[in-house]
Amino acid sequence: PQGGKNAIKIHQNVNLYLGCLAASNNLSHPLKNSGWLQVIKGQITLNNHPLQKGDGAKIENEPLLNINSLTDAEFLLFE
Repeated sequence: PQGGKNAIKIHQNVNLYLGCLAASNNLSHPLKNSGWLQVIKGQITLNNHPLQKGDGAKIENEPLLNINSLTDAEFLLFE
């Protein structure tokens, strides 16, 4: 996809999102294809599966991602 003003080129057909959630917050994200989520900081649940700093998750056949922060957390979502 075409990037915006602050986009970096990675020479792949991918959208890359940085998520930052304070403890006890959540978000939902519709997933169009498969994806990968990498936890950078803290602890979250991804569709009720616990993940912590350093964990990654391959995501397939999940039309909607529900991410809940158990602590202050940061993660990358590759879609």
